[in-house]
Amino acid sequence: MVEPLQTAMHPEGGAERNSDGGETLWDDGGTCRWAPADSVSDVGIPEDDAQWEMRESTVDEILGAYGFDPVGAAGRRAGAPAYGFDTSREDGARVQLYSAPGTTVIRVSGIPVDPGACNA
Repeated sequence: MVEPLQTAMHPEGGAERNSDGGETLWDDGGTCRWAPADSVSDVGIPEDDAQWEMRESTVDEILGAYGFDPVGAAGRRAGAPAYGFDTSREDGARVQLYSAPGTTVIRVSGIPVDPGACNA
C-alpha cells in the first residue's frame, strides 16, 4: 500500500524515499496493533500546489481498496506546519499523508494483527 501512495504523492517522480524509525507492535486494550516505519521523501509539496485535488482522488482509490474512508480535501494539520490528508477505517487503522517544508511523510498506524504478535 505504501509504494502506490508514494507515487500518488509525487507523481512526477524524483523524490528520494527512506524509512524513518522502525516498525512497532503494541497492545491496545486487547487488540494487537502494528505500524510500519514511516515512509519519508526529501521533497516537500507546497500548500498551494495545483495537484492536491488529483492526489486526493488517487489516494482515495488506493486506500479504498484497503477499506479506508475517503481522505477528503487536503488540509493543514492542527498545530503543525504540515499539509495533507488523514483518514482511518472502522478497525482503528489510520493513514496520514502530509507534507512540510522539505519533506513528505506517509504514516500507517494501528493495523490490527494476530494477537500472538504482541506476545512474541
